[in-house]
Amino acid sequence: MTARLPMVSEQPWTLHLGDCLDRFWSKVDRSGDCWLWKASRTADGYGVIRWAGKSRKAHRVAWVIAAGEIPAGKLVLHRCDVPGCVRPSHLFLGTDADNARDRTEKGRGAKGERMGRAKLTWREVDAIRIRVAAGEMQKTLAAEFDVATSTIARIITRERWAS
Repeated sequence: MTARLPMVSEQPWTLHLGDCLDRFWSKVDRSGDCWLWKASRTADGYGVIRWAGKSRKAHRVAWVIAAGEIPAGKLVLHRCDVPGCVRPSHLFLGTDADNARDRTEKGRGAKGERMGRAKLTWREVDAIRIRVAAGEMQKTLAAEFDVATSTIARIITRERWAS
C-alpha cells in the first residue's frame, strides 16, 4: 500500500510514508467501527507517533497515508468524535471554525462552570433565576455577582447557562 504524495510538499514528513506504514498500522486496533490507536496518547486521548523525527498526532498521519497532504490552514477532524480513532473514513478536513461549529452542534463544548472564564456557578445561576422571578432587579444582581446586566438578562432568557 502506497500513499499518494504531492511532488512538492509543505510537510516534508509525508515523504517518509513508505518506511513507516507497517509500523503505523501495527499500532491500530481495527476490530471495531473506530480504528483505535493502541500506542502513546495525549492527555486528551489523541494518538501520538514518532514520524520522520517528530512527534505527530496519529489521526493526522492516518489522513496523510490515506488521502495525502493536509492543506495549510486545515485540521483533520473526527466524524466519530473519538480522539483515538485513526480510521480514514471517520476523518475529514476542516478549519478552526468548522471544528468549533462541529463541537457546538454535537454539544461537546465546555458549558457553565466548565468554561475557563466562568464567573458564576450553577448554584449562583439558579439563585439569580429564583431572585429575578421573585422581583429582584437585574441591575442589583449584576452588581452583587460582578457580572454585566446583559449577562443576568441572558441567564434569565437561557441564552446563557441554558441547561
